[in-house]
Amino acid sequence: MLCGALVAIIATLAPNLSHAKTPTMTQPGSLWAAWIAARTYNPQFREARARLAATRTKHPAALAALLPRLSLDADRLYTNAWSVGPEFYGSSLLTVEQSENTSQSYWTVTLTQPLFDWSAIEKLDAANADAAAAVATYAATRMTLIQTLVKRYLAVRVAQAQLSAIQKAQEAFAIEATQAHDRHRAGVRGIIGFEEARSAEASAQAQVIGARRALRHALSALTELTGPSFLARLSRRAQALPLIPFPPLTRREWIHEAQRTNPTVLAARLRARAAHAQVSAARGGYWPSVRLQLSHTRDLTGGTYGYAVPGVLDLPAPAANTAQQNLILLNLHWNFYAGGGTGASVDRAEDEADLARGQSERAALRSRTVAEEALSSLHADFAEVRAYEESALAAHRAVVATEDGVKAGLRSEFDLVNARLSLLSAETHLPTVHAALINDTLALESSAGLLTPVSLLELSRLLEHPPSTSAR
Repeated sequence: MLCGALVAIIATLAPNLSHAKTPTMTQPGSLWAAWIAARTYNPQFREARARLAATRTKHPAALAALLPRLSLDADRLYTNAWSVGPEFYGSSLLTVEQSENTSQSYWTVTLTQPLFDWSAIEKLDAANADAAAAVATYAATRMTLIQTLVKRYLAVRVAQAQLSAIQKAQEAFAIEATQAHDRHRAGVRGIIGFEEARSAEASAQAQVIGARRALRHALSALTELTGPSFLARLSRRAQALPLIPFPPLTRREWIHEAQRTNPTVLAARLRARAAHAQVSAARGGYWPSVRLQLSHTRDLTGGTYGYAVPGVLDLPAPAANTAQQNLILLNLHWNFYAGGGTGASVDRAEDEADLARGQSERAALRSRTVAEEALSSLHADFAEVRAYEESALAAHRAVVATEDGVKAGLRSEFDLVNARLSLLSAETHLPTVHAALINDTLALESSAGLLTPVSLLELSRLLEHPPSTSAR
């Protein structure tokens, strides 16, 4: 069911991937281009990748404690010694002189295989859980970056659209003021209509300044994620944001998936599993360990020995000797008492396991809350979008009708100013609610763990090539 829902989400966002073209994916100023820049520039994302790479080394390090080990020890010893002193030689005490000038080569090859080590077994399980948790944390970090990037990118698009709408309104008020002034000079109308239009034009000029300031703030916030180089490629377009369809699945299914497949929840559960394994590993300190060791030793000696009794004996001899040894060792190690260290390790591991278990439960509750809030917000967003779309359409018709009424002398310039202000209000609010709809949709997909770069690519295409009619 979930796989079908994911396919439906991707299918409704944009055309099929098989029809994608590379220029569309990397179009300058597109959302996908912003994502490519953020992946490289954003330090939080780079940190997540580095942490993932570092955590992956825990598995081979823990596995090594259970695999056989082969080691080689080699020594080369040179000895040059001389001594003289009294010793009994037969029944007499004579002075004996001894000397040694030898070289000795010694090496041992040892193969060690752990047969049973409960702590090592549980630490391997903990390492596997930690590595899986790092993967889930990376996915959660990536989803967070995608959400933040889309939110800031849409803020730029909204600011551009609002600035464009205000500038058009300013131009319309300027034209209306000129026409009202001409009618006043011709004696057709009074001065009040001209003053109203000129006041509206001045107000629009002030709004243009505010809109430009808002656009600069939005661009600055986006730069924090993408770096300043992306702004040079950001297209300055003010086209309307598309209306994306309501995601599939029921409310119950979304909440279920939010508690089951959310990467943050998965990472917390895996960390709890790793902490539980660490408790078992700490308790392994009470259990014996068994290992098998095979070794082969060889000793090669060369040189000369000297043994002399002045006036009686002078016996130099070669020191040629070869020796080898093969050992098989079965070792049982049982630590009966460790000064309380094992008990302290178990207590600390249990406390950390309780903490991880609580964090896991809190993550699941938080994910459920986010999914419920996103679903509620989406229902409100769709209703608000439809209301503002109808308001903008009605306001546009009202402007056209009022313009005709002013030309026919049936309506005043004051009525036309109010109609244009209503249209401006609808046109400036519509991009905001469209952006809120997209952001809440991504928040819902993120709560279920469905938000991936593929989703971002589809959204980027939809923003660059919106459908001819809004999806209802």
